[in-house]
Amino acid sequence: MDPAFARNPQNIWPIQQVFNGLVQLNKNLTVVPEIATHWEIDSTGMIYRFHLKKDVYFHSSVHFGSSKTRAVTAADFVYSFERLRDPELSSPGGWVLQHVDQFSAVNPHLFE
Repeated sequence: MDPAFARNPQNIWPIQQVFNGLVQLNKNLTVVPEIATHWEIDSTGMIYRFHLKKDVYFHSSVHFGSSKTRAVTAADFVYSFERLRDPELSSPGGWVLQHVDQFSAVNPHLFE
């Protein structure tokens, strides 16, 4: 269950039950916050700034060392977006970023 390879309802639905994103669609198909508390769009409509919740954590894992968990940060979204763009990964979802020039973690709780 790798979100980078979600391409049909049979794998999209279970992945949505396990993984969280910046935003989600509610039952009325309105974009609402998920890990982002809110977002801003600059006056040009080209820059989106997502402010992240500070109390979201990964599930416990041996990969996180002695703490076994850690907070989700803006750098985690950079990592995920870079995976989608990675030509060696060949993610079928990579097309969603075709019009995104750049993205960055401005600080641990601000993804732009």
